[in-house]
Amino acid sequence: MKLKAISVRNFRLLKDVKLSLESDSTIVVGRNNSGKTSLTEFLRVLLGSKGDFRFEDFSLSCLDGFIEAHSLFLEGNELGDIRAALPQISATLTISYEEDEELGALGDFVIDLDPNCNEAQVNILFSLKAGKIEELFAESPMEVDADHQSVIASIKEKVPTLYDLVIEAQDPSDESNKKNISFSGLESIIRLDFIDAQRVLDSGEKPILGKVLEELFQSANRHEIGSERKNLADVLCQATKNVEDDINFQFNGNLSALAPIFDKFNYPGLVDPHLQTETRLDVNKLLSNHTTVSYKGYNGINLPESFNGLGSRNLLFMLLKLYEFYQALSVMQPQPCVHLIVIEEPEAHLHPQMQSVFIRQLIEIRKAFDDDNLCESQYLVTTHSSHLANEGGFSSIRYFLTKGQSQNACSRHTEVKNLKELYQGASLSEPDKKKNKEFLHKYLTQTKSDLFFADQAILIEGTTERLILPEMIRKVDENSNGVYALGRSYVTTMEVGGAYAQIFFPLLHFLELPTLIITDIDATNKPEGSTRRKKCRVSESDGTSNSCIKAWFDSNVTPSQLIALDAEYKVHNKLRIAYQIPNATGDASARSFEDAFILTNSTLFSGMPDVGEENRELKAWDIAQEQDKTDFAIKYSVEITDWETPLYIREGLEWLARDFCTPPHPLSESPVQETDTESGVTETNVADVEIH
Repeated sequence: MKLKAISVRNFRLLKDVKLSLESDSTIVVGRNNSGKTSLTEFLRVLLGSKGDFRFEDFSLSCLDGFIEAHSLFLEGNELGDIRAALPQISATLTISYEEDEELGALGDFVIDLDPNCNEAQVNILFSLKAGKIEELFAESPMEVDADHQSVIASIKEKVPTLYDLVIEAQDPSDESNKKNISFSGLESIIRLDFIDAQRVLDSGEKPILGKVLEELFQSANRHEIGSERKNLADVLCQATKNVEDDINFQFNGNLSALAPIFDKFNYPGLVDPHLQTETRLDVNKLLSNHTTVSYKGYNGINLPESFNGLGSRNLLFMLLKLYEFYQALSVMQPQPCVHLIVIEEPEAHLHPQMQSVFIRQLIEIRKAFDDDNLCESQYLVTTHSSHLANEGGFSSIRYFLTKGQSQNACSRHTEVKNLKELYQGASLSEPDKKKNKEFLHKYLTQTKSDLFFADQAILIEGTTERLILPEMIRKVDENSNGVYALGRSYVTTMEVGGAYAQIFFPLLHFLELPTLIITDIDATNKPEGSTRRKKCRVSESDGTSNSCIKAWFDSNVTPSQLIALDAEYKVHNKLRIAYQIPNATGDASARSFEDAFILTNSTLFSGMPDVGEENRELKAWDIAQEQDKTDFAIKYSVEITDWETPLYIREGLEWLARDFCTPPHPLSESPVQETDTESGVTETNVADVEIH
């Protein structure tokens, strides 16, 4: 049996989402405050706190529903209409099973009569109790146009007592066929375990791993009498008992002498009390509070747990926790139908290579710990690590995307995208789909791209643009007088060249990621008598060799046509292409970034200010041919920074900043229900990525 999907409605950022799960590992990625934490918190509250939801757990968009229900109540509308307007937190769990599989506890949730249906559906509703509408609004303001804050404040106090959790078995083929189930019934089919993101690994001498050993001992103690693990637990208990007996025998008399001699005081009732001391040792406390994991040192000197690196301790902690989960699962009777292990941010303190190995080995870990008699565990991993995300592959990735206006917190909500669907229905042949998918996966894996976590992306041609781009972004922000804040956004910069950028179009559209594609016009012509096209100056060209430009416009487009196009043709949804154009009407146009930079900043290059307008293109071309690209980039990104950004790049950066990057606002103006922030600019390079 497997947990096939989770649908959640009206919980924090999860206004209405459906998350499909892989049978092995599902990796949840996304930008900051995109709903990843909302998902894990929903599972934690549902199964860890028995559905003890709070008013604050409702999505902010639900506030309007409470206000509407209050107005309907005051207007004397039907109770059914009022209840329909009241928000509720709800979820649906879909569990799949094999046709010949023993259902066990899941049998109570299978209520359909369709022999071809191999799914059970569980509905979870946190809603107002029956007959409680009047009580909910009893102390609310009695005016229809009352202050909304007062209405919400009065309702907020009532939700914990007037709302409750309802569990239903749902017929997947008939919405009207439902059956109420107790919460214990839900607990009997699903086991949820967490490895939290906040792992206190750097707390000095605190024996963190010793606490894990305590949990392992407790699970071993619950095994059947005579089993190997029960015998090991008994040995530990006996060792503790031996220590207790020795302490009581050797030291009891001396310790008793430390007690007051009450009969000397002649106090009533304390004549000859014959006090004795007795020492008790709790094996659990010995493990959690007085047992540390040490590491083998030198010449018999062992090093304490805290002396090892945080990365190694984190990995060991996670492995011990996983082992603890499986041992606890092994003594559960009856066995749950589904075992979901949620691992939050396993990348903490781990080297990138170790991150990649960890995600690859999760299934091997399951095989090592699992028993044939146990339900097969599933992993749900949330991460900010490109190494983990890219290693998992497209099929396992679920991308959390924040939708709605950033200025209006009530409109913000999460949309979940399944990367399995990326090429479904794409206008490509199956071989091309496969080839492009393989290229993207190889590229993202080799370059550790941050596409899944960035707020915006910039695709560039090569090293020169990559090194100079941060200075260009700074200039655009600076010249906007505070209007633009691109430099404070989380922008990922990828070096993909003009031959590969178009392969990213489907992925970028799918992720709805605002992206600027900076490429070269790559002018070409076919000299008389030649069978091949060759690169040339723009004024001499009748075509382009740039695959990205051809894919965006047309394979027969010419540089003169490209230069004449209005900006609207360079934008498609959230993607914009930028290629060389003249800095002014009638000026020369460049073929590549270097000669565009030279034309824009003529005074920085010897000989350029002296040439006439008709020779500027040729002179810039000649100077550009003499430049070493890396030296050129370093010189004008580090040594000399007093220059102007070429027009085509400046227009592109201004578009990205103006349409998708607003300056930060005070927190009071933009409340959110999930905080998980980080910022920066990341860079990746395409290095010898081939399509096979």
